[in-house]
Amino acid sequence: MTTNGYPFLSRKQVLERIASDPAFVVECVAILQDRYARRAALAGEAAGWTASHVSRAIALAAKLASGGASEKERTEAAKLASGYTKQLARVYRERELAARPELAGQAAVFGIGPASTSPRTAPETPHAASPVAPGTATAPDVPPAPRKRRAGRPKGSKNKHKTTGETGGRRKRT
Repeated sequence: MTTNGYPFLSRKQVLERIASDPAFVVECVAILQDRYARRAALAGEAAGWTASHVSRAIALAAKLASGGASEKERTEAAKLASGYTKQLARVYRERELAARPELAGQAAVFGIGPASTSPRTAPETPHAASPVAPGTATAPDVPPAPRKRRAGRPKGSKNKHKTTGETGGRRKRT
């Protein structure tokens, strides 16, 4: 259990449960198989198996769903599912948020939220609500200008810089 107040199943916790709970592995493989099957509906986000795992994963998912998987196949499924902890943690977080909407405030603290809201919105800063003394101008929050690249050759380069007056390139034969 983490002490930072994160109320959802983390990637590390998903990995630990996959290693210790065979029923959880079956559930995770079913989630990933379902996400792979509806990949078109989840456009723009990670959805199910990667191309390199798809053929073996579909076969394992079918065997696990039917209950006819051997111990070797269960171990292989656990190893396969352990590579998808980020997706699985997200699925469990979304389920928890749907079941308990009161967690949305805590989720916002960590910059996450339901898919319908934008998690990238900046939280209100305390100094924005503070009164401004009369007669003082307030500068808008403008990001700093990008640093200009220093003239000269890049570190490790053997080429001469063109503004130094030296000619670069090959020596001419005389």
